[in-house]
Amino acid sequence: MATVSGGSTSVVGGASLPDGDEDGAILVWNNSTHAWEVGIDKDPRGNSFAAQEGLSGASVTAGALSASASGNTAQVEPDGTVTLNAIETNLLRLGRTILAPATDVLSAEECTNTIINNYGQSEAATLTLPAAAADLAFMVVIGGTGFALHVKAGVSDKIYLDGTALDDADKVSLTTPTLGNCAAFYTFQTGASAYDWYCNTISGLWVDGGA
Repeated sequence: MATVSGGSTSVVGGASLPDGDEDGAILVWNNSTHAWEVGIDKDPRGNSFAAQEGLSGASVTAGALSASASGNTAQVEPDGTVTLNAIETNLLRLGRTILAPATDVLSAEECTNTIINNYGQSEAATLTLPAAAADLAFMVVIGGTGFALHVKAGVSDKIYLDGTALDDADKVSLTTPTLGNCAAFYTFQTGASAYDWYCNTISGLWVDGGA
């Protein structure tokens, strides 16, 4: 559930919310009418409270709130502004496509919400990943066949291949690519300022290719 301070609320995403006539009015998603309604109970202190029907895991602690409601997310800021956005249902929010048909060292920019396509590959190729850091994520999709493709970690980084840690600087290999084979790569935090790579294979036989 969400609370709104003040009688006027801004909404982003095409949804409309009723005005709260009191500070601390509670907004509840009604699954039957598919609309937000002002609830009866109020907690003007902004303390944490349990989620209502249609909302999962919502809580408020005298500040911003994130909650999901009937297929949407609602973000309530400390000033009472509400932002309504669609829930992300995919692992990655993929943007532009990067063609990588030959051995290369990928940049962090090339590994940020991208699709790496090997179309045009004419011999075995190794793509070396940038140093693992926060918020890197991309997908490799095979657009060219006939030659092995390897994705290699940097000197001080590991790739976790479907949960199994490879050695530092080892590579994930697709020795016999088929059109449409793909795997997702993304970083995750392993220490106060340390990150490694995770490879989630989707299709094709991606294996530990060693160093």
